[in-house]
Amino acid sequence: MTPPPYGRAPRHRLPIAGKVFLAVFPVVVVAGLVVQHLWNAGTFSAPETKSIPDPCLVLNAQVQQIIGGPPVTGLPTTSDIGGIQTRRCVWSQSASPSGSLSVEYDLHRRADGMSGINSARIGMDADVRVDGSFPSPTSSTTIAHLGDEAHLLIGRFGDTAGELTQTTVVVRRANVVIEVQGTGSPGPAADRLTQLVATALAGIATP
Repeated sequence: MTPPPYGRAPRHRLPIAGKVFLAVFPVVVVAGLVVQHLWNAGTFSAPETKSIPDPCLVLNAQVQQIIGGPPVTGLPTTSDIGGIQTRRCVWSQSASPSGSLSVEYDLHRRADGMSGINSARIGMDADVRVDGSFPSPTSSTTIAHLGDEAHLLIGRFGDTAGELTQTTVVVRRANVVIEVQGTGSPGPAADRLTQLVATALAGIATP
C-alpha cells in the first residue's frame, strides 16, 4: 500500500453500520420523547370520568346499617384544588362518639401535560403511604377484582384501655380514587367497608 503524501493524514471512512446508527439514533430519541409525552397526556389511556357524585346521598342508607349514625352536619364537603375535585362525607357512630366512618371521592383531571389517570395513580400511592404511616397498619393487603387497583389497611392507635381500630379501603378506577375509612372500637369490619367501596364505584358515571 502506497503511503499518503507527506503532511496529509490518512482518511478513515466510517463503516456503514456507524452511518446508520448516526442517522437513526436522533429519530429514535425524538420518537421516544413523543411517545412519553403522549403517554403522560393519556393518549393511550382509557376514557376518563368527568364528575363524581355526592357520597352522602350514594351511601347514606348503607352506612346506616353499619354504624347507625347520620352524616355530620354541613357535609358533604367539596373542594377543587390543583386539578383534583374532592367530595367527602363523614358519619358519626351513634353508640360511640369516637366511632366514625368517612367516604371520599377524588376526581383527578387532566392537567399540566399529565392525564387524570396517571395523576390518580400517583394520588393512590400517596393515600396508601399516608394512611399506612399513622396509625401504623398491622396489616396491608392488596384487594383483587375491585376497581383497577385496591388496598386494605388496618391500624390501631390509643392505649390498651381505649384502643381504636382504623380500617381503610382505597380503590382507584380510571381517574377516580375512593377512600372509605372506618374508626371505632372494634370498628367496622373490613368486608363491610369493601361492600361500601363497591357501592361507591357503582355510583360513578360511566365516561
